[in-house]
Amino acid sequence: MKKPEWLFVGILLIVGAYFGYRHFSKTEGFNPLQLVPKSSVAVYETSDLPGVFSAFKRTKYWQDILDLSSRDIISQMAIVIDSILVKGGQFSSKLSSNLSIISLHITGNESASLMIYLPTGVGSRKFLESTLEKLTTVKPVYSTRVYDGLTIHELIANDKLLTYLNHKDYVIISPVGYLIEDVVRNLNQGMVDNFFSINSELVKVPKLNDDAGNIYINGQQLSAYYQTLLPALHSEVGILAKSIFFDLNLTNQEMLLSGFLFENSRDEFAAIFENQEASFPASIKLVPDNAAMVVSINVSDITSWYDAWINRFPIITEDLQAGAVISQAFINNILGDITLTTFSSNDKTINDKLLFIKLSDKEGMLNLLNKQAELIAENEGDSVYYEMYTDRRIGLIDRIDFPASILGSPFLGFPSTYYMLYQNYIVFSPSVDRIKRWLGDIEDDNIWGRSVRVSSFIDENLAETTFALVLNNPWSWSLFYDQFNQKHQRWWQKNETAIKQFGLASFQFTNLDNKYYSAVNILYQPIAIETGFQELEEHSLTQFSHKISKKPKLVKNHNDGSWEILIMDSTNQLSLLGSDGEILWSDSLPGQIDTEIFQVDYFKNNKLQYLFAIDSVIFLIDRNGEAVADFPRHLNNLSVAQLHLVDYDHSKNYRFLTADDSGNIHMFNQEFTSLEGWNPLALNSALTDQLFHVRARGKDRIIIAKENGIVELRNRRGELQPGFPLDLQFNIDGPIHFKVGSTFKSSIFTAVAKEGLVIQFDLNGTTHLKNQIDMEGSSSAFNLIIDPVPDIILTGDQYKCDISIKNNILLV
Repeated sequence: MKKPEWLFVGILLIVGAYFGYRHFSKTEGFNPLQLVPKSSVAVYETSDLPGVFSAFKRTKYWQDILDLSSRDIISQMAIVIDSILVKGGQFSSKLSSNLSIISLHITGNESASLMIYLPTGVGSRKFLESTLEKLTTVKPVYSTRVYDGLTIHELIANDKLLTYLNHKDYVIISPVGYLIEDVVRNLNQGMVDNFFSINSELVKVPKLNDDAGNIYINGQQLSAYYQTLLPALHSEVGILAKSIFFDLNLTNQEMLLSGFLFENSRDEFAAIFENQEASFPASIKLVPDNAAMVVSINVSDITSWYDAWINRFPIITEDLQAGAVISQAFINNILGDITLTTFSSNDKTINDKLLFIKLSDKEGMLNLLNKQAELIAENEGDSVYYEMYTDRRIGLIDRIDFPASILGSPFLGFPSTYYMLYQNYIVFSPSVDRIKRWLGDIEDDNIWGRSVRVSSFIDENLAETTFALVLNNPWSWSLFYDQFNQKHQRWWQKNETAIKQFGLASFQFTNLDNKYYSAVNILYQPIAIETGFQELEEHSLTQFSHKISKKPKLVKNHNDGSWEILIMDSTNQLSLLGSDGEILWSDSLPGQIDTEIFQVDYFKNNKLQYLFAIDSVIFLIDRNGEAVADFPRHLNNLSVAQLHLVDYDHSKNYRFLTADDSGNIHMFNQEFTSLEGWNPLALNSALTDQLFHVRARGKDRIIIAKENGIVELRNRRGELQPGFPLDLQFNIDGPIHFKVGSTFKSSIFTAVAKEGLVIQFDLNGTTHLKNQIDMEGSSSAFNLIIDPVPDIILTGDQYKCDISIKNNILLV
């Protein structure tokens, strides 16, 4: 061959090789992630689906994950796929060496569905027919239709539909037909406008090879997806970030998602925390154990954060005396550590919250708030409200949503704002009762910083954070139930038990050089649940020689904080049981204890004693069973049928209320001197055991309920209060519930007649509600249940208890 001809053939070979390489490399370089349409909310991928299934099955929460949506055809398919994987074979081999994908899509105002992308090749129809037949026990009907030039396959059995499309070695499956049509449009457009083309940041993220897969999220679609869970006309939910990436890791008791947020706009939530350095959110340690939801903000530059925050969440109300002036002074006093705690409540009219803010100048903040309270009271011609409780001063800013007037709309929900200093924090709440209960939680070590379960979770997952959201699922379940639309409320209710097994869940992100490291942690902490409450579990068994004659009393060991039990038997023997069920001591008493047993710190030295009465004698014994000096006290010519303890301001300056069978009421101080107005207060009528102290607006009242339905309200001096006595017009044979409010009018008593009449009245004696419950039959009887969980269970002469407390519920 001549040289020119040889060169010409060589050039043709080179050009042909080049275009051949382009063609085959393009074919071989097919990325199945390009199949995912841009409408997807989120995408999950794994190159080892059998391995992920295996890892899931080894966890303690595998069955609960399956139970969460067992009626969904996709979840049912997962079960069938798992059974096939167990058998191994060619199908399992393909899933072990090729990418498997799941994408989430919005399908309606209140609905969403999944698509699954599996590398099953030409055997997909046979596999899917087999899968659907196993799910329905009916042989599926097969059909096809052509959409935009591509064949879509459909399998129907009973009311179950599987629609699928084949492309190369992949089958794309969905129970919603028009989602497959999105894939067809993507294919016909050359797969250039797909999920990853509009979330290009996610393609470049470095990924782990030994995890349980990767999750990619479109931030804008995530916001739209959240809307499908909420009622119609709900205000629009903002965007967290443009794109989100997570690595998924599974351990025996935890699911961990870790990755990054990619913000693209000043309007996105993550951008608020630009240039903010993260640190540990110390205030989160103050959160009570029964908190439902906690939001923690931890920033290094409060001023720049505040400007961005208020721009995103404008101030809703400015019903203040000083407006911007007080706002600036308030913000300048914050150290950047803010924790908002929300509690669930059966009473949907209650906004039950605690807000903790760390201060740089606590006295300056207190002066600022006190002056604001004084200005409001002066304008209304009222006195400044405050009360002392456990030697702490609780004040009131009597304006709606004071925190939101400074910190914006996320801090709404304060009809009134009670405030108190605690260490270097200012504490806010819409309820003075919530602040008091929180102080009791601190005293009893029932806060997150002293909880082994929660404290370790916080230390491990929130050590450095800028923003965090923590859900305490056994308590937050009802909080979210109330927020969902009816469709998702039904799903939430059906899956209550499975959801509550995941005790704690957190989402947090941390600004690291304006890159937002993010993580989601879900901790599996199974508890036995029955109709919303924890089942009582038997751990220890203590056998007594004689019949137990009084409901056991749960008491605290002041030395180590453990729980112990006081037991009385039919031979007048009083015994103290330790936390392991062992009898620590027993002592014979002169008679049966007919009154309540109170645990008191009589000498204000953090050592606890037990107070009770027998006939006309008041006993006070220490935890070793020994009588305290000057006790027992003999009350001459006075029979004690009832004994009640009053501690007006939790200062341990105790008052003792006693009542006899004739309706005579005495009140004594700690020296057992009779107090004015109670020496005795002679009512000459049979009393119920509903004799107790309440406090509202810093004023103390004693409620006295007679068996004939007459209710009296007395002040500290025993004087009858305006609006009382009040005749409920039925015999009182059950408890009366009291809900403290910010005013006398909003502080409500509730009583229920045996015949089903419900009455609510306030501290002014005004009746708010009188409602008759429908009776199913003439034998129907009603009673008000204040505490639905018994603290002790008796079985014959046996007492069962392991003295363990979880979430304020005793497990025995």
